[in-house]
Amino acid sequence: MNDAFTYHHVANELKILEGGRIDKINMPNKDEVSFTVKNGTLYTLVLSANPTFARAYITSQKYENPPTPYAFLMHLRKHLTSAIIEKIEQVPFERVLVFSLSVKDLFKEEKFTLYAEIMGRYSNIILVNGEGKISECLLHSDADLTAKRLLLPGVAYALPPSQENKTTISNRAEFVKTMQAYDGKTAVHNFLISRYIGFAPATLRQAVIESGYAYPASDKDAEKLFDTIIAFYKTSKPCYVKKNGKIVDFYAFEYETDGEVIFTSSICEAMDEYYRQTFATSSYATGANALKSVIKSALTRCEKKRETLLLRIEEAEDNENDRICGELVTANIYKIKYGDKSVRVFDYYTNEERDIPLDALLTPAQNAQKYYKKYNKKKKTVEMSMEMLEKTDDMREYLDTLLLSVNQATSQNDLEDISKEMESSGILPKKSKKAVKTVSKPRKYEVDGYTVLIGKNNVQNDELVKNSDGGFTWLHTQKIHGSHTVIQGKNVPIQTIEKVARYSAFFSKASLSDNVPVDYTLIKFVKKPSGAMPGKVIYTNQQTVYVTPKNPDASDK
Repeated sequence: MNDAFTYHHVANELKILEGGRIDKINMPNKDEVSFTVKNGTLYTLVLSANPTFARAYITSQKYENPPTPYAFLMHLRKHLTSAIIEKIEQVPFERVLVFSLSVKDLFKEEKFTLYAEIMGRYSNIILVNGEGKISECLLHSDADLTAKRLLLPGVAYALPPSQENKTTISNRAEFVKTMQAYDGKTAVHNFLISRYIGFAPATLRQAVIESGYAYPASDKDAEKLFDTIIAFYKTSKPCYVKKNGKIVDFYAFEYETDGEVIFTSSICEAMDEYYRQTFATSSYATGANALKSVIKSALTRCEKKRETLLLRIEEAEDNENDRICGELVTANIYKIKYGDKSVRVFDYYTNEERDIPLDALLTPAQNAQKYYKKYNKKKKTVEMSMEMLEKTDDMREYLDTLLLSVNQATSQNDLEDISKEMESSGILPKKSKKAVKTVSKPRKYEVDGYTVLIGKNNVQNDELVKNSDGGFTWLHTQKIHGSHTVIQGKNVPIQTIEKVARYSAFFSKASLSDNVPVDYTLIKFVKKPSGAMPGKVIYTNQQTVYVTPKNPDASDK
């Protein structure tokens, strides 16, 4: 629940960052900024101005940068790298977090204030200099007379305007006086929402339930309701709620709900779990499903094309009979007269007599040539169809590897790499003529002192083969689609190879099987055929181990 009340508790939890140094700044997309803060340990603070998922909290998720950094990111890096977070506050009763920062070098100290305005479609991230002027902001406002608030570099920063005809719940006597005007015609929490800022309806509804407030009520009842609301500010019991196996919301304390309440150690943890699932089923899933849909459609087209080619081959496979008929007509041409519709001949291939149909409008020689032409045409049809069938099967195998890559992708950047690969392969239309480098990097693990790289997609698989030392060990599931795996080292012991083979098997179509065959050889024996589809190689001098797949991220290596 992203109300100001929740961010009161978020701000309290973020104080663990006070005194910490900003180590890294990332911007995975145009709406979000993540800060790696070192304060005894490393924390990742994410600030998002996404209109749908605006948020601010400490996360355990990893963020990757796009290939071309955003201008706002470069500005933040220029001014805030190595900055010290001196203080973190919430603008009272508002969804605005204030980060007071200082940047020191040998000659001077600069002060900055970073504002995270978590306000739905009006959300923004704004950096203000020591003079109170905007240094830069994520979203600029139009410089026109109709704008209620000007957000441009060089303009003095002003907080978002407060909601009209509303105030804060801070004075007991004023609150009691306000409640005296309540006439019971609307729900109590709706009455409160119309007069006070900083609360979601669910929070005030819960306060009404816990205080027992009911119309008609006395001033003491109003005082009890006030005390209950204030108590919510002083304590928290963070949790998230699941319904039908899905996380539907997070709260700073337990609300009455018909879902399953799962308590967490912090509101940031509850938010992290909620948004992790939300993104898995929203933009990321949408992107992944879109790629899967394109790949599956291409696979369907391949299957239809394959069926057509097989039928064409089957229909043309009797071409040898046409050649024999032409040969027999030529050998018995003396028996044929113009106008004959057939000729009976001795077939020296079968040692039997047979009738060969003729075209009565053609001469004997023309009938022979007609059979030879049919033979040559069908023979060429078979040859071309076989060649096309081989290419279709190669494409089908390639599409299967793409589908595997999408299923195993773990980030938006992984999907972008696959999308670019599909553009290069002609499966998706090209968005840009400019060549764009891959965004993500291969999976990387340390096993028995060796660095192990496992490709996430076909382009990375090709690069692993191309850029690795010829003496390094290469692994791949035998005749099963999967990722290329490289152990960076020479004379790798069999125990290490068997460990890594389990990881290689996990990142394959056989991830749920047992006794999976994994081939291994040296990189120098792995070759990419000329013109082959991305990710396809041939190899020799291999040996095979049979392993049970294991997720390298799930347990100790």
